[in-house]
Amino acid sequence: QSLNLITKLSTELNSQIGLNDKTLTEFIISLAEKKLKSTYKKKTKNAPPTIPIGFDVNADVELAQDFRSTLKSNGAELPLGFVSRLLTTVWEMSPRIKRFQ
Repeated sequence: QSLNLITKLSTELNSQIGLNDKTLTEFIISLAEKKLKSTYKKKTKNAPPTIPIGFDVNADVELAQDFRSTLKSNGAELPLGFVSRLLTTVWEMSPRIKRFQ
């Protein structure tokens, strides 16, 4: 499943910015997983255990903007819509995120 995620994001990065680099893709996935985990922890920290948590990665513009800044500080300037799709893909496909949820 991890290989599927790497392949999917490599293809998307290639079509978006013309780079097909597995190491770069793995680095971006790692950054995305860290950002998703920390955001999820913040949003669920104070929620009562009886109330289901609503965490919609696709609708969280602040998360996408924050992650876009992280990518920019690492030398990658990407459109916000692409960054949002990237986060959603990692959230849905990453085995590390699945274990975390």
